[in-house]
Amino acid sequence: MSVLGREEILKRITVGEIILLGKLIEILNDRDTPKCVSEIKDLRRKYLKFYLDFQNGHLSTWKNITRNFKELYEEQKRILSSHLLVSLSNSSEITAVKCLSWCRSSSVVGVSMIGSEVDFEKCRINLIRSIHHEWKCYFAKNEGNILPECWDDDVYRGVKDLINDLVKNPLQSEFPPDSIPSNIPSPIFLSNFEVDNLGMGNYDLSLGPEVYVTSMSQPKWFSSVSETASIPPGAFALLLTNEYILLPPDVYGLISLRFSHKVKGLTNVSGFHIDPGYCGRILFGVYNAGSGDVYLEYRKPTFVITFMDLGNSTSKLMGIYTKKSYDYIPVEYIEKLRGDPVSLRELDKRVKILETITYVILASFVLAVLMFALQQWK
Repeated sequence: MSVLGREEILKRITVGEIILLGKLIEILNDRDTPKCVSEIKDLRRKYLKFYLDFQNGHLSTWKNITRNFKELYEEQKRILSSHLLVSLSNSSEITAVKCLSWCRSSSVVGVSMIGSEVDFEKCRINLIRSIHHEWKCYFAKNEGNILPECWDDDVYRGVKDLINDLVKNPLQSEFPPDSIPSNIPSPIFLSNFEVDNLGMGNYDLSLGPEVYVTSMSQPKWFSSVSETASIPPGAFALLLTNEYILLPPDVYGLISLRFSHKVKGLTNVSGFHIDPGYCGRILFGVYNAGSGDVYLEYRKPTFVITFMDLGNSTSKLMGIYTKKSYDYIPVEYIEKLRGDPVSLRELDKRVKILETITYVILASFVLAVLMFALQQWK
């Protein structure tokens, strides 16, 4: 088991982006959406070239690597948005309708919709879900299990099959064989990815659209980037990441809070890892053990994830994470945590009040005894 460095993380993210584009090309139809598919194929070719240049050391510095990736990612937003962020009522192109209907095919909680526009990241999350669905059905069939959401007559692909179909085959058809690496790493999928959030061996995750603090009557949903949530001393809070993540079966995630929040007294009291194959947002449970309110800002780096490569330890792995994952904060968790916060400072205040009351009662009792004794003496 080893920690993935920033270069390896970005390579796996790039492989993930190539697979997402390949998956979208498969979903769309060349005959019905020629313009849409043609532009996505051109974009995929640029991602493939970037991956080869990155892998073969043709991009000399980290600055060049990140600049190239940012340009590709912005072009991806622009190209897909030109097809996706359109109004159904005003569009006569089947291209726009087809792309738009796919991205609206299943709801994603916590992703904004403005009028008839579709969020670019919502489409990416739906694609990530479809890949997780393939993996889950693939592993289930290999184990002889029948899942109700998996069709018997459909062909499902595991990680290696997806890499072969959507990465290796396009590479072999577009580039010289001697430039293609023999081993392509399994992908990491992250929505709302920001290359600047990559550290030397980790990635900073941002605060997501929903927050619940025990002093609240109901969860808070953010509607703008500048919004904040405060966690008072002694309060518990449930926090979601803004990123929707899918890990491959050979990658393990270690999660924690950023140190800038820890020094204020905020403590992670939930799990400290996510399993291979996890798909969804990450839910954190935190406690404010400090003396003041802790303020968290929507979409700002709040958490840290370190990716661990399990390597050969997964050679016999024939399963994928199928337990509970999160798109939103579960109601049952809110019901269990709801209540007024009790901090150490608040407890100290209550103890001092009780001490004062005790001293007053004791002094009154002593005074009454003395007065009674004086009356008896007279």
